[in-house]
Amino acid sequence: MVKPVTTILLLLCGVLKLQAQSKPADSALVTGANSYAVAYFNKSVGQQSEIYNGAEYIALPPAVQGSPYWQDKDTFTSSAIKYNGTWYNGVPLMFDVFKNQIVTVQPVNNYRIILQQYLLSDFIIADHHFVYVNEADSVKQQLKPAYYDVLYSGKTSVLSHYSKERSESTNIHGVEVRFIDHVNYYIIKDKVVYNVSGKGSVLKVFKDKKKELNAYLSANAIKFNDNKALAISKLSAYYDQLTR
Repeated sequence: MVKPVTTILLLLCGVLKLQAQSKPADSALVTGANSYAVAYFNKSVGQQSEIYNGAEYIALPPAVQGSPYWQDKDTFTSSAIKYNGTWYNGVPLMFDVFKNQIVTVQPVNNYRIILQQYLLSDFIIADHHFVYVNEADSVKQQLKPAYYDVLYSGKTSVLSHYSKERSESTNIHGVEVRFIDHVNYYIIKDKVVYNVSGKGSVLKVFKDKKKELNAYLSANAIKFNDNKALAISKLSAYYDQLTR
């Protein structure tokens, strides 16, 4: 089902991003790849950076299925952030999707710090460019204030929003916690946001070129079930070519 929503256009920049999967790590300490990310950032910016003004991050206990983190990755990844209008490179980041919190680490004492949302407008992690839609924007856009992954940006744009559903069950061993992943996709076209879920809803957004887009899908063997993010992004990019 296509849901049109009145919106203002974001300044979206970025290229098509492919979704990847990462194996969750067991360690809660800054070790291995974490230490490398921290050392790189410490050289670049140092411990006096303004990004360390947030509250301390408290991690949730491990779950029997899934985790609160983006791509279930609970280690730090060297990333780029735009914080208070300034870009910083080599910042160690984790993305707690369940809490909608971006976490870094203080290089001296290893405290995990929550980056302040009103200052963190963009971050780039593992080749994914996230932008923050704040509360003021969401009133006009009717989008939940959150970080959105920019999958494609052109005349039209494609965003995805990740969320985690937490459930609990009880057995003889105690309480078991599970995290289930959810992804929503949005197309921005002519200053309107559309929530799309598959081929049919995407073609409704681009109905003036439906025939050409169907032919493009067939000719390039693009299947939504294989990679929905890629399929939506490719259709949007091709639509932009047809209508430029």
